[in-house]
Amino acid sequence: MMWTKEEHAKFLEALNKYNINTKREEDGDGKMFVGLGPHVANLIAMDIGTRTVAQVRSHAQKYFQNISKKKKQASWDNSIHFVPLGKRKSSIFDDRDKS
Repeated sequence: MMWTKEEHAKFLEALNKYNINTKREEDGDGKMFVGLGPHVANLIAMDIGTRTVAQVRSHAQKYFQNISKKKKQASWDNSIHFVPLGKRKSSIFDDRDKS
């Protein structure tokens, strides 16, 4: 079942209320911690009132993964990309010129 806008808003308010850092940094291997920590999901579930602890944990994981994905995409979009030049692969059109 999809989260409603109201439920997600309560989720975000609870993250702020319980001082959960939403601007998480990746560690050395490029992975980001996506958990909430002990008992925090219980507190958030109680604040929302319509979601279980497991649903809150799952939503938090997806939420933080989405933030990480957007952060990586923004980093990629703001960087310069070089495409290495190499031998061009032949194509079916190369044989046309030889006839």
